[in-house]
Amino acid sequence: MDELKRHIKNDSLFQGYLIEGDLLSALAGLYEVLPLRANPNAYILETDKLSADEGRKIKELASNKGAVEGKKYFVIAMHSGTPEAQNALLKALEEPTRDTHFFILVPNRELLLGTVRSRLSLIEWKGEGEQNIDVRNFLKATKADRVKLLEPLVEERSASDALLFLNYLEKEIYEKKGTEKGKRDLLHITEAKKLLSAPGASVRQILEYVVATLA
Repeated sequence: MDELKRHIKNDSLFQGYLIEGDLLSALAGLYEVLPLRANPNAYILETDKLSADEGRKIKELASNKGAVEGKKYFVIAMHSGTPEAQNALLKALEEPTRDTHFFILVPNRELLLGTVRSRLSLIEWKGEGEQNIDVRNFLKATKADRVKLLEPLVEERSASDALLFLNYLEKEIYEKKGTEKGKRDLLHITEAKKLLSAPGASVRQILEYVVATLA
C-alpha cells in the first residue's frame, strides 16, 4: 500500500490496480487512503462473484462523465467473476477515460483473466485481515455486553476500523443465516456502512445504532 500512497501523494495514480489479499482489510485500507466516503464519483462494489450485468454497468459508468468534476474511482472487491464480466472490465480498461481509476480486489490474482491482469498494476496487500472484534462473541452477547465489546472501536474513533468490523459482522451473519433469515440484520449493517461513509460520521453513534438494531 506504500506504493499506492506515493502515487496519490504525487498525483500519479495508474489507471488500474490489482490488489491481492484479504478483501475486508484491503477495502478498509483503501478507505484510509482514497477519498471514497460520500464521494459521488466513487463506485464501490462488494460481491462474491461479479456478474456480466455488473461488469457491463461498470463499463458504462466508466465511459460516462462523473457526477462532479474530479477523479472517478471504481473499487470492486470480489472472490471471482464470470468471463463475461471480466471481459467487460477489460474493455473499460482498454478504453480509458480521463481521471478514471480502477481498484480490483481479489484474494488471489489467478482468479482474473490474464488479459485483465496485464492491464493492472499489482499490489500485494500484506494486511493480516484479523478481526478487530470477535464477531461471533459479539452476536452471542447481550446488548449491554455488545456495548462493552465495542468500546475499543468507539475510543479509537477510526472509521476504517469500524468498517472492518462491520464487514466481518456482515460476512458472519451471511454465512450463519443466509440472505433470507439474515435479511433484516444485513439491511441494518448496509445502512450503518452508508452512514459511516458520510463526512464527519460519528463512529460512536453508528455503532450504537448497530447494537440497537441487530437481533
